[in-house]
Amino acid sequence: MLLLKVKFLKKMRFQSDCIFIFQLMKDVQISFYITFLFVTILSFQGSAQEESIEGFEDYFLVKTEINNRSLHFSIFPRSDGKTLNEKIIYSPSVSNTFGIGANFKRFGLSFNFKLSQDSELKNRQGESDYLDFQFRSFGKKLGFDVYYQNYQGYFISNPNEVFLNFDNSGTLPRRDDLRIQNISTNIFYVFNSDRFSYRAAFVHDERQVKSAGSFILTGSLGYFHASADSSFIPPNTNIEFQPTAFFNTSDFYTLALTPGYACNLIFFKNFYLNLGLSALLGLQYQEVKSDILNETGFNPFFKGIFRTGLGYNGKTWVTGLSLSGDIQAFTMDFVQYNSTNLNISLFLAYRIKTNLMKGKKTFFDLLKKKKK
Repeated sequence: MLLLKVKFLKKMRFQSDCIFIFQLMKDVQISFYITFLFVTILSFQGSAQEESIEGFEDYFLVKTEINNRSLHFSIFPRSDGKTLNEKIIYSPSVSNTFGIGANFKRFGLSFNFKLSQDSELKNRQGESDYLDFQFRSFGKKLGFDVYYQNYQGYFISNPNEVFLNFDNSGTLPRRDDLRIQNISTNIFYVFNSDRFSYRAAFVHDERQVKSAGSFILTGSLGYFHASADSSFIPPNTNIEFQPTAFFNTSDFYTLALTPGYACNLIFFKNFYLNLGLSALLGLQYQEVKSDILNETGFNPFFKGIFRTGLGYNGKTWVTGLSLSGDIQAFTMDFVQYNSTNLNISLFLAYRIKTNLMKGKKTFFDLLKKKKK
């Protein structure tokens, strides 16, 4: 009888987690789905036409850009198997970076320099120590993202919701002991690569001249770590958490297979709007610890990946704004953690015609000695 009761409780816990995740997808991303329904119709209309991708294989692409990368951490209370709307948002204090680089024949090299942070903002938010390495590859059919992010030192960006009668004019609450580490990779496959190009929107060595889209299949593997000297939940908060929610160390190992859709909408021949979203449940192994608690186990989890870009892609000049993000929701009995990895880029690029690779397909052909 006791064994049946345990099995029943585990089943109910799994069902409640699934219900929450589907509610999250419904509430937070319904606008994305409406937009996708609209753009999918337009994309299929474009895909029935001739090929829509123009290459620039004999051009150097010189680029400058301003980037902002960040890794955010949020905590939600849970009660009766449901996640509540109240939350604590931890954000890092990061600087923008200025980058210069060049692309040629699908090879690229760039250098980034950290820009000085506004002194007033720095005094208000404090300083974060961080190493944020991100590598991306957009092939014709296959592509991948690799992330290594190690952040220490966060501030609470919504103190008015967390603390009663908080004076928002002064220094924001700090957690210099809070450390977040994210190591993950996403590998994706583009089904309609003859008419849809990720490279046109994010690498810019191609140009898509007709609206088209593609279904995307993404496999994800990741490790997420959060630790602090004391509980992630600060004392004297006016948000009610269950006693078992006060962890100070958490490790999450995740595996997911994520379907999605992406499209490029083309306006006035040279202007584009890229929209892409992948979202599904995955499987996760969790280890959470506190001074009085140590729990391990498997749970379902939610993962969402989005990419969007807006800009001008002419034959010579390319400019625009891109935004990409990787969102994960780690759900436990009495608390939920959300991780949001954001990357914002404002760029300007110029194409230069060259005959260096005329009659050659790769750099290896250039290095070969001419036959006598």
